[in-house]
Amino acid sequence: MLYNFNFDIAAIFVCSFSIYCVIEKKGLIRTQNRLLLGLLFLTILCSLLDIFASLSLRPGSTYPYLLTYTLNLCYHIVHSLMPPLALLFLGYLTGEHFKYSFYYFSGVMFPYGVLLVVLFTNPLHHMLFTVTPDHIYYREYGFFIFYVVASCYLVAMIIKLYRFRFALDRTKRWAFLGYLYSSIIAIIVQFFFPTLLVELFIQSMALLGVIFTIDNLREMLDQNTHSYNRTILLEDMDVYLNAHQEYQLLVVKVNGLVDYIPKLGLNAAVHFLQDITAFLQTLPDTELYHCGEGRFVMIYMNATKREKLMDQIRTRFAEPWSFDQIDVLFHVEVCYTESPAEIRDAKDLYPILQAPISRSRCKIGTTDIYNYQRYIRENMIIDAIKRGIEHHNFEIYYQPMLDVVHHCIPSAEALLRLNDDTLGYISPEEFIPLAERNGYIIQLGDYVMEEVCRFVSENDLNEFGIQYIDINLSSVQCMDSKLAKRFLDLMKKYHIHPDQIRFELTEAAIFQNKELLPMLIERFAKQGVGFVLDDYGIGNSNIASIFQLPFSLVKIDKSLLWEAEKSQQALTILKNIMNMVKSSGMELLMEGIETEHQLAWLMDNGCDFCQGYYFSRAIPSGDFIKYVARYNKISE
Repeated sequence: MLYNFNFDIAAIFVCSFSIYCVIEKKGLIRTQNRLLLGLLFLTILCSLLDIFASLSLRPGSTYPYLLTYTLNLCYHIVHSLMPPLALLFLGYLTGEHFKYSFYYFSGVMFPYGVLLVVLFTNPLHHMLFTVTPDHIYYREYGFFIFYVVASCYLVAMIIKLYRFRFALDRTKRWAFLGYLYSSIIAIIVQFFFPTLLVELFIQSMALLGVIFTIDNLREMLDQNTHSYNRTILLEDMDVYLNAHQEYQLLVVKVNGLVDYIPKLGLNAAVHFLQDITAFLQTLPDTELYHCGEGRFVMIYMNATKREKLMDQIRTRFAEPWSFDQIDVLFHVEVCYTESPAEIRDAKDLYPILQAPISRSRCKIGTTDIYNYQRYIRENMIIDAIKRGIEHHNFEIYYQPMLDVVHHCIPSAEALLRLNDDTLGYISPEEFIPLAERNGYIIQLGDYVMEEVCRFVSENDLNEFGIQYIDINLSSVQCMDSKLAKRFLDLMKKYHIHPDQIRFELTEAAIFQNKELLPMLIERFAKQGVGFVLDDYGIGNSNIASIFQLPFSLVKIDKSLLWEAEKSQQALTILKNIMNMVKSSGMELLMEGIETEHQLAWLMDNGCDFCQGYYFSRAIPSGDFIKYVARYNKISE
């Protein structure tokens, strides 16, 4: 009997190409990829055994009888291993593999184990096949056992596909079904045409289809880090959720990577990113995903490993990262959470990934650890902001500014406060950044402006010596092209003279609105509205560009004063800043005055105004009027 093994040769080429496609991104091969590689290698091995076995069975073959029999036996051993391997591969696709145990593997391999026993004892009973001394191959009465075992695995795969049908998207589900159907067709063809040897070729083509649908590595990878990307993260989360698999997450956010692009160049930033990725990939029993801009998600199954993982991250980021003889330290935030108790889908994960790192407590070379409750708190605050806007739960407080020279209070800063019925008092440091990120800052800014205008119109502030009220403008408000018109219309509505209002801008707001801000200031300045530079000394704007804007007052951040009390160098810097401001023709206000000693020093060094708890905290409007009336009257 002559066997046509041309299809086996074709199968070897197809599988070789498929193996190249899988291992092209070496180092990123998951267990399911290794199982897929196993199927491909088994197909190649089966094809080679099939070819040599066919040659040994040709008429006039010179192959030794023992070799001929061994080749056919090995072919059946290897070929019968493919169905259980395909079943395990499907388990990894559906997320069921996390429930695998010794007993599960034993159950999966049991039919194959029984078949192995029958195969190895076949020389005694010849139940499966016979090879005659003339090199003729016969299927015996028990050959159907091969089909029974294969059918067991086939039924198990169909049941698993149905049971976990929602764990795979439609494309992947149909791709695997295509592999199963192709295998069935190949077996049927092989059964009726035993000399054609087409089975392995059909299966190799089906596996190639699986690679380009289920296991397309190029679509899985983040191009900068060659780690899995956000798309694969969401797919894996869906798989685990639909498989009812509990798992743990670590969200790792590296602060400052993007900031190094203008300083050291894009190559340095990418190098640091790749080094960080390589380190995180070394953490055992975790799956790593890069979600952009130095934000990583790690999935692991064993909650007891959390502390060890966080200790490893904390230890590594306490040391510098090197590039071209440059050492850099990064600040990192790590949020730990679990699914499905806290994270059920992407909607629950996005607030963590998108939340910016808190700059107020950012310190390079350190790692801050948080749990998911922080983000629950943020969502609750966002709800409180919505309620505050709807039910007018916000209130305006006023913090007096002291005229150091004349010992009176000529102005105050309007500050927004929130007392929620559910959460109670919420600090502006919490709700203002959230309002900016979630699109509520424009509404809050309009609320502050209207309340201040109402307050000024209802109280003759000039009678109490108050010349103007300062209102803070955020960087987001400065991007609003209709802001000037709305605010000027409010002044007209309440009959407020423009010179009774001043707007405070931070260096960050100026830096982020270099093009739009001059036009906004010009519109207000034409009507007589003044501007104040707030928190000077902690930003990164160009000094020349700042002092080209029409500021009447510069407020120096309190941190400079507090550092000047500790260091002679900081004291010298503070004096130079004060001299620069005064020489530029602008008035000077120092924030954060808390002691009499600080006030005395400022008076001796030519400061015009000051603000701080030494005089008064921010207080409600009614208390503010009483306080100013009493203070200004006493000072006379």
